[in-house]
Amino acid sequence: SHGSATSGDAEDVLRAAGEEDVSSTEGEEDVLLSFFAVGDFGKLTPKLEALTRRMASVGSKCPPHFVLALGDNFYPHGVQSTIDPQWQLFHTFLAHPPLRVPWRAVLGNHDYEGSPMAQVEYTQWMDNKKRGSYWQLPAENYRFCCYPATGVEDDVRDGAAREDVPLVEFFALDTNGAQGHVRRRHKAMEVRMHEYVAALEVKLQQSRARVKIVYAHHPMHTKGRLHSGIGECVRERRYMCKGEVRRGYDLERVLVENGVIAYITGHEHVSQHHVTRHRVRGGKLCPGESSECECAVGAIVSRGPERKGGSGGGSGGGGGSGRGRAGGGGGGGREEGGTSGSACGEGQGEEQQQEQREALEHQQEEEEQEHQQEREEQEEREEQEEREEQEEREEREEQEQEVSLHHFVCGASAQYGFYGGASPSIRMHWWDEGGRCCFLRAAVLPRHLACSFVAASGEVAYHVRIPL
Repeated sequence: SHGSATSGDAEDVLRAAGEEDVSSTEGEEDVLLSFFAVGDFGKLTPKLEALTRRMASVGSKCPPHFVLALGDNFYPHGVQSTIDPQWQLFHTFLAHPPLRVPWRAVLGNHDYEGSPMAQVEYTQWMDNKKRGSYWQLPAENYRFCCYPATGVEDDVRDGAAREDVPLVEFFALDTNGAQGHVRRRHKAMEVRMHEYVAALEVKLQQSRARVKIVYAHHPMHTKGRLHSGIGECVRERRYMCKGEVRRGYDLERVLVENGVIAYITGHEHVSQHHVTRHRVRGGKLCPGESSECECAVGAIVSRGPERKGGSGGGSGGGGGSGRGRAGGGGGGGREEGGTSGSACGEGQGEEQQQEQREALEHQQEEEEQEHQQEREEQEEREEQEEREEQEEREEREEQEQEVSLHHFVCGASAQYGFYGGASPSIRMHWWDEGGRCCFLRAAVLPRHLACSFVAASGEVAYHVRIPL
């Protein structure tokens, strides 16, 4: 295994921006898998050369197993053949020994302005083999695995039998069917991408890997200014475009329902990290459930606190029972009846009053017993309702779970970018239009991934490690 990269490279950027790096460098973990991810690097400029040197510097400390090339591999138009002079750009990266590793590429929309199949064919071209077969684009869509015992191996043939379970499986996806000018130039791409996504879903369902990562050119979520419409096309089953409801590729659902933890892309020339959170029941997105996107540039969409409905109430109001006073009607008789009759009448009146009092007390006791019984029955009903609600909540919680999907967007030709230190929390900085460096917050990554940002002269690449 390789030693992990420290945050030393990020410290240079933070110092230049007047920021102190607070990320810890203690407890460096052993790294089972290390790789770079970089997109939109298809034109050789002094800034890109600076980024290349920085990647090589980081790679010398924590050697990468491979590089994910995220499309737009050649600007402004893709190569026309396997002997196109533009291949010299790729050879520039190979001038640095730490970067002489497989570059596992996908196609971008600018690559489709040349001959996309020339990049596929170059994989088996003699010049590539002579240089070490570092260019790897065996098909528009393919996959490869990292096994615990034997490391990274190609697994492009369906039905390849292996007894050990891969630690990580990577799936390369061609998303250019979502790009308007590619659709116009290559008429079949819009339909073919639906086939690509359907095939990807089957392969994800068949995968036994503990970690699944998909990489492509087009992001599903972006805070960039130009490509949010394409993101909706890739992400949603249905989306609005120019006032019309159109069919999308429903990719986010496919990834979430099949346990993908990260989707790594280029296309936007602003580096970003988004987290979408989803409710899943029985391996499927809950009906009507929309994703919640938390993004590295500070825009947070959240459900808000869950409201718990309370039942209140109690019955109130005690009505009093009016007590009538008996008697009084025999006064005249008492006067006429003499002393003996008056005494007898008074005795009978007291007996009647006593009987009435006893009857009234008995009635009150019965009413109190009835009220007590009603209260007990009401309390029992409320307790039963609470038990049923609790059982329903527990059953829902057992059936439903919250699933997070991490979206990494990394266009190397970044006008602005954010940089970070060591795992598991990353200090992120955003360069605004005025060139000011604004500290945002720490982002918690999946426990399977450790990620740093390699930056030089405004160009950005990712360095991703998977701890042992």
